[in-house]
Amino acid sequence: MIDKIKLSIFEKLNTKYLNSLEEPSYDDHEDAFIYNTLLKDASTDITPEEWLHFSKADTEDEPAFDDISGLKKLAIHIPDGTKKKHTRKKLKDPECESHSIIGSCMTLGFDNYQHPKLADIYSLKDLFKCVEHLVQEKNHSLQDFKILTLRRHLHLLLKVPIRKQSIQFHVIYWKGLIIFAYDWEPEAQYKKQNPPNGIERLLQYSGMNFENIVCGDDSADYKSRYYSVVNHTVNGVPLLYCAEIDCAIKSEPGLCNYVELKTHSKSADDKIKTVNKLNKKLLEAYCQNKLVGCQHLVMGYRTLDFKLASIKTFKIGEVANIVNNDPIFLKHGCAINTKGIFRWYQLVIQWLVFQEKNLKNQDEATVYRLSFDREDELMDSYLSLTKVDKEESAMIFNSTVPEWFQTFVISQK
Repeated sequence: MIDKIKLSIFEKLNTKYLNSLEEPSYDDHEDAFIYNTLLKDASTDITPEEWLHFSKADTEDEPAFDDISGLKKLAIHIPDGTKKKHTRKKLKDPECESHSIIGSCMTLGFDNYQHPKLADIYSLKDLFKCVEHLVQEKNHSLQDFKILTLRRHLHLLLKVPIRKQSIQFHVIYWKGLIIFAYDWEPEAQYKKQNPPNGIERLLQYSGMNFENIVCGDDSADYKSRYYSVVNHTVNGVPLLYCAEIDCAIKSEPGLCNYVELKTHSKSADDKIKTVNKLNKKLLEAYCQNKLVGCQHLVMGYRTLDFKLASIKTFKIGEVANIVNNDPIFLKHGCAINTKGIFRWYQLVIQWLVFQEKNLKNQDEATVYRLSFDREDELMDSYLSLTKVDKEESAMIFNSTVPEWFQTFVISQK
């Protein structure tokens, strides 16, 4: 088994190389790992399933299961790609599209905005409540789960090859479960030493406020949030994660109904740098959608003075085509497309699960740090797993996994 996953592995994740790969000599650990994960033991691609949904009016509230009060309805039409004969009779929803939103100020309400704490953004406490609910009310057992996390954390993992920036995660092995969590402490320290300037804060807020604009709600108190709890099996490994949902086509649950919202600067030209920046954002959005089987993306383009300039809607397949026609460059002859990044994702998931076999005591919480380190030669940059010492391991475990959930898991064993 390999001890690190280099970016250079993307040179082997194209269809041509994989088709030529026969069962390799186990002296070549990387090829053997690729072969066993993507070819020999590869399972059929399973579509993500929604196991639960819930709403929350406030960060401190308990999840309200089977509640859609936090689900916002998109106020613009998304074409379904079909042609209808009587187009003159097709009416717009008067409540949704009675007013034009182009030209809307995307920073309205900024002065009253309080950014949530990183500890709340990346907390797993709602996920643990979902696990408890699934076991107690939905006839599941802990054996139905393997990796517990948030889509947020998985999305950060998928962005590693795209952004190529140093980042680290905690991987907690405990009682047959693997808890995967972004280590946000370095980010908090960096922001403390380098507070975001006004423009950075406006960029962040305008992206969030775009949701209110396209959902036709101008209320500053419109804080209720909606979440989907998704089960996705990757190469036989079940992952359970919560995902915050921006809005939906209709006011009802269902992964195919959900819509992801993004904003981007209005392109003044089609220079390579501008196109590459947009394609990176589209690939990141593709990854985010793919994790929950979401089929719709709405992109809002903003002017330099934060006015909404235009809106474009995409099907997830259209996003894939755009990215794959101009994939993200790594080196000459090697680029990242939609298939390549999810093959890489499969390798990482399998790698994390394989590490569990090396543990002497799976009942005791053991923590590893998954880190991405940049090297001078980009393709030598790599993901590595480092075991955390016992004292720090206990601290990370107890700060990530609340005592009540520890008690609950033990009671189920």
